[in-house]
Amino acid sequence: MNKGCWNGWKWYVDFAILGLGHAWYNEPILTKLGFALIELAFCRTLPEIRKDQLHDTIEEKDSDFANLQTATAMLESGRLAREASQVYEDVVRVCIKHHYLGRSSSGPKGLGSKDPSFFDRAEESIIGPLSAEFVKSWAPR
Repeated sequence: MNKGCWNGWKWYVDFAILGLGHAWYNEPILTKLGFALIELAFCRTLPEIRKDQLHDTIEEKDSDFANLQTATAMLESGRLAREASQVYEDVVRVCIKHHYLGRSSSGPKGLGSKDPSFFDRAEESIIGPLSAEFVKSWAPR
């Protein structure tokens, strides 16, 4: 294994692990849902976005990791909020980061599929906001 790649990988794993004990690779379905939502918003795949928008600066030895880097760059750029909506970007962020700020000000809540409250939290942080955004922005009037 290329030591430079390992150092970058280790840094990202250290960075991506949340204080709640969840890491991006522990919830691949949520992460890939975030990927799909980005692709739907721009009608392009993440590799296409990476090639055109990020000028292919991300190595693609591991496509999931490259997609994660692209999704993270899209979130950091604010482009999703500008071109879709802030709510849409917030939902994608929940899918990618596996945590969200709940309705109360009790701090971030983790979103893990093994948590007994997963479906309630997914409803609060993903399904509910997307549904409300659909009604507000996209539903026929």
